[in-house]
Amino acid sequence: MSAFIRKNLTFFTSNNVDLRKSPVSLPLSLHFFSTRIDPTVYDILVHKHHLPREFASQIASELGDLKHPETVDSMLQFLKSTGFSTPQLHRVIKWRPRALCWSLDRNIKPKITTLQDQGFSPPDIARIVSNRPSILGPSLKNQIIPSLSIIKELMGSSDGLVRAVRNCTRVLSANLGKTLVPNLEFLKGNGVSVDRIRVVFNGGYGYAFLRKPEVIRESFEKAKEMGLSVSSKTFIYGIVAIAGTTSSGGWEKRLQAFRDVGFTDVDVLTIFGKDPLVFLTSAEKLSKVTRVLIGTGKYDISDIVRSPGALSYSVERRYEVRVRILGVLERKNLIENWPSLQTLYSSSDAEFCERFVSPYLDHLGDVYSPKGEMKP
Repeated sequence: MSAFIRKNLTFFTSNNVDLRKSPVSLPLSLHFFSTRIDPTVYDILVHKHHLPREFASQIASELGDLKHPETVDSMLQFLKSTGFSTPQLHRVIKWRPRALCWSLDRNIKPKITTLQDQGFSPPDIARIVSNRPSILGPSLKNQIIPSLSIIKELMGSSDGLVRAVRNCTRVLSANLGKTLVPNLEFLKGNGVSVDRIRVVFNGGYGYAFLRKPEVIRESFEKAKEMGLSVSSKTFIYGIVAIAGTTSSGGWEKRLQAFRDVGFTDVDVLTIFGKDPLVFLTSAEKLSKVTRVLIGTGKYDISDIVRSPGALSYSVERRYEVRVRILGVLERKNLIENWPSLQTLYSSSDAEFCERFVSPYLDHLGDVYSPKGEMKP
């Protein structure tokens, strides 16, 4: 291409054409040169793999003038054949565009094959890799395979391995030898059963054990200080909750957030003993949920202390519609009492509708649509 461009430039200058003033259009090759985008890569991304044009332009520009742009097509074709959707491909490419030029046979295929051999389905692999594309980077031999082995031993089966990685993809890119392994040894050595640890991984909170060992040890001691027994089912969740606040201002600030909305120290200890994971709720959400529930005039702080799980639910997705529906029913004398707080938050949408919507549809036209949506 460079030789062709020089030839065109020679033609213009030898004919006394001023490139700065001439209205003559530049040759097509000069347009491509000036934009620094390889048209072949751009075409592959847009026309063959249907990626957004602006995104494709950015990626093509970053990749530059590739000697073998067909490697981009081969990579995308392989990932698609493995089960990746276009949005999932988008996330992988956005993470590291240069990954499109990596060797399929030496880098990508062996990792995908290893996951398949361990029992991961194509949708599992596509979701895991697109959610955490960084797992494509580390060494298969030194990182991925040892990590899979450690998690499989912990979970006790291939199915357990799949569930654990599906719920915590970070385990494939973290240094488990410096985090998870010593943390597990510490917990087991101090009376925490492996079964309890497995439950935490299955519930999606395994990331807590990927923190530095000193964080887990401190969280262990604080959980005991908060009154939890090591033998209790909630103790392991107490560790998760405390460890989970170390990066967002500290445990003491989280306790203060509860005090700021009206909970006493006794209330805080009671809530922690019943549902430690509630302490992962942000201060903003804690304040908002408490304000809405108490604002109904039907619930107070003591109700929340008895049913602290209420603090984990969203005002917009759980409480807003339900509170308005109950308010309408009460004003129209269709119900005598509101449900308990636990019923309010723990009932599924279907259960709530069956009890408080279906029998009163003729009276709820101003706040409830047939599709179950709040009307403006």
